Amino acid sequence: MKKEGRHVLLLLDNDSAHCAEKHLSNVEIEMLPPKTTSVLQTMDEGVITCLKAYFQRRQGCHAVDVEDSVIDDEEKSTKDIYKVDVMQAMHWCCDTWESVTHSTIANCFKLAGMIPEDLNELIQGSANVRLESAQ
Repeated sequence: MKKEGRHVLLLLDNDSAHCAEKHLSNVEIEMLPPKTTSVLQTMDEGVITCLKAYFQRRQGCHAVDVEDSVIDDEEKSTKDIYKVDVMQAMHWCCDTWESVTHSTIANCFKLAGMIPEDLNELIQGSANVRLESAQ
């Protein structure tokens, strides 16, 4: 980020697990006020809802695939079609996070009143805005 001259504002809720004491050259860390309602917490405002919808769609498709594979086998018919292991669920989370668009995130910040309308329009129209997963 430093080479590219990019700066990031990292907003954290006031959870004791979040340590904001580290100094990062191109990252400014701001803490939300204690006991902030979900109106200001953009993840609660819609990003998590969107992520859950994508995840549940993926889970439903998996259940249909499992049901189709065991429909002819009476011995396997008692299998829980929704059962997945932790690794599979983690892969689904990564895949579904990739499906959440930058527009969804920007709109959640806009609805929370954290981004002025003119800045939101700039974000929506910018070709340089991109999400990068921490893989």
